[in-house]
Order: sequence, then C-alpha cells, then structure tokens
Amino acid sequence: MMRSEEYDASAITSQWYRPSMVRALLLLSSVLCGSVQAGQWSTYRANPMRSGEIENTIGPALSLQWKYVPVHPPRPAWPLPSEEMPRMHNDNAYHTVVADGVVYWGSSVTNKVYAVDAARGKLRWSFVTEGPIRFAPTISNERVYIGSDDGYVYCLDARKGVLKWKYRPGPSNEKVIGNGRMISLWPVRTGVLVDDNVAFCGAGVFPYEGIYLCALALIVEP
Repeated sequence: MMRSEEYDASAITSQWYRPSMVRALLLLSSVLCGSVQAGQWSTYRANPMRSGEIENTIGPALSLQWKYVPVHPPRPAWPLPSEEMPRMHNDNAYHTVVADGVVYWGSSVTNKVYAVDAARGKLRWSFVTEGPIRFAPTISNERVYIGSDDGYVYCLDARKGVLKWKYRPGPSNEKVIGNGRMISLWPVRTGVLVDDNVAFCGAGVFPYEGIYLCALALIVEP
C-alpha cells in the first residue's frame, strides 16, 4: 500500500519529452482500452477510451431531485483577454464523475476535490490541494485520482477523502505565478487516466521547461 507522500520508485516510470512528442499524451485516451461498470461514470467521458457513453436504463419520467450550486464559478487557466487567440477551454466547467452513489469533481477556484451523495445532494467530504484542479477525477478501486496545478497527482480514499499518497511527475517544487495563481512550473493538466492498475498523467505546459509523461503502477489492496 502506498502511504501518504510515499511511493515505490521501482514501480514508476517517468520520462522527459520534447514538445513534438507531447502529441502522444493527447492520443493516450484513444489507444488505451478499458471497461467501466454499468451505470458508472467514473472518469472523464466515462471510460479510458473517452467514448462518452455507458450502458444504462433510464426511466421515461425524469425530475429534478436536487442541485448543488458551488459558491464560485469555474475560473479557466487562460481567460480572455490574456490568451492570444480564442481557443477551446476544457476547464470552463466543473466536470463531474459518478461512482458507487457519489458525485465527484474538482474546483479551479478553491483547489478542492468534492464528494457529494448522489441520492441526497449532501456534501460527504472535501479535500484541498495547493493549486487549481482543472480536470475531472478518476475513481478506481475505491480510490480517487486527481491532478492539480500544484504539480502533484493525488490518491484519496473515495469513502473518507483522506490522502493515501501523492506523487510529483516534475523534477522540483519550483513555483511560478500563472494567471494570478501560484502554480507549479509543471502543473498536472492532463487529468489522471487509470487502466489495468496503471495511472497515466502528464505535467508541464511550458515546452522549454520540459514536459513529463508518467505511468504509475498502482498497488491494489485486497
């Protein structure tokens, strides 16, 4: 079992890539295969293939049961007018995932991961990182995996929200000011993709500083 702020170095591979190689990360979700339990939407777009669909049965009548309104709306990393040209933003909404009756998402404003009861809409727990969270969590084997602009990948207990371990793909804890926020020079802005007990992620947005792709071998507790 990985403990807080510890990891098995022999189980981790990390490599620096030139900017031209970063395309591999963008194709990662297309080449990996995996499955998800029926009725579960436990990662971004449902599964490692990012198909955006699951097998489930929905009744003919739908009605609003509850709604959870965050205090702060999303704050994209590159809002106008700071960006040089309009682009598609993947962090202009809070992307939620659902697993085992719980709804999870991360906030780019409060730096927190939230877990809300899917039946009642009540907050179960929240966990704070040291930077904005811009991608949906991934839930696997009762663990929540999330990447943060603070440069770390976090693994949390899905039931209690306590930290199990965290890992920094980048070479140091060096920080910079990015769009008014203090972030890592190598923020984790790929989300975390889990397939066959391996967690894939990437860190870095500045090509001249290096982009790091990482595969973490996950130890599954019995």
